[in-house]
Amino acid sequence: MFNLVPMERRNRRLMDRFSRNFDRFFDSFENTMSTDIVDKGDQYELTCELPGLKKEDIKISIDDSTMTISVDQQMERDEKKDNYVLQERRACKYSRSFDIRGIDKDKISGSYKDGILQLNLPKLQKDEDEGQKYLEIDFGD
Repeated sequence: MFNLVPMERRNRRLMDRFSRNFDRFFDSFENTMSTDIVDKGDQYELTCELPGLKKEDIKISIDDSTMTISVDQQMERDEKKDNYVLQERRACKYSRSFDIRGIDKDKISGSYKDGILQLNLPKLQKDEDEGQKYLEIDFGD
């Protein structure tokens, strides 16, 4: 008859290894922006959680019908203090794009305070005649 204890230890080590790799895989998704978008009638209010960033870490670009919020955070390293036991803070780079068709790009405004980016995206004003248009046809009279 064989001993079950070594098998149990081996299984536990295998599960520990699996768990560590599983955690590392999902840690790579932590650099995403939690975003809320609220329709306020004449505009949308977009709110992103971006904690711990400086002004120079955040870039917002508008290209045709897409707005992209990009984060490029560089970690400052002090070479004299490399006696870390655990270091989880690191440089990160990520972005998120939004379709902004129907938004007045010239009137977008925003602010960043206490780790929250808030953008106001005014909707384009529709003309009354914009819904239905008529085409003039030449009948050769």
